[in-house]
Amino acid sequence: MTHFTHNRAAGKIDKPQGGTVSDLDVFRRPHSHARRFAPERTALLPGLNDLYRAAEFADSEINRLVLVMGKNSSRFSGTAYVFLQYMCIGIGELAFTAEGQVFHFVYTDIQSKLVTVYGRNLECIADSISLRRLHWIRQADGDFRAPACSDEPIITKIEIRDWRPEDSQTDNAVAFAD
Repeated sequence: MTHFTHNRAAGKIDKPQGGTVSDLDVFRRPHSHARRFAPERTALLPGLNDLYRAAEFADSEINRLVLVMGKNSSRFSGTAYVFLQYMCIGIGELAFTAEGQVFHFVYTDIQSKLVTVYGRNLECIADSISLRRLHWIRQADGDFRAPACSDEPIITKIEIRDWRPEDSQTDNAVAFAD
């Protein structure tokens, strides 16, 4: 029976054939103690205490978009992450305002939702969502004032609310009755 030896000073684990691997390989094992009890270290999603980035771009089309709601939202509503399937995301619209940009899209699932994102330099993020190439977008914990020359995207607010089509059947029935 072969035993592994551990050399803590060097930060390496000796393999039976004499090769070494880094201690981080322990996290890659599916049933390791480290992976089960430290999932935030291996997750693709940002932690609430990680440095801010507005989005994580993908190299190819993916299946889901995660809305990271930020520290303040999770503290009040209890929701830190919202998972959306790209196949349920409808048409997106981008507008320019005095404060920056705003874009929204309708998410049609059992209960349709209108997702509205506010911020600055959001053109690339809105385009990447339409191409299904974003892993996640993240609301900033504070309102960052980026320099005027900065083109880094900043998401200041994400709103999710129930949505119904404006022209309901009852409105159409009344219009035809007159």
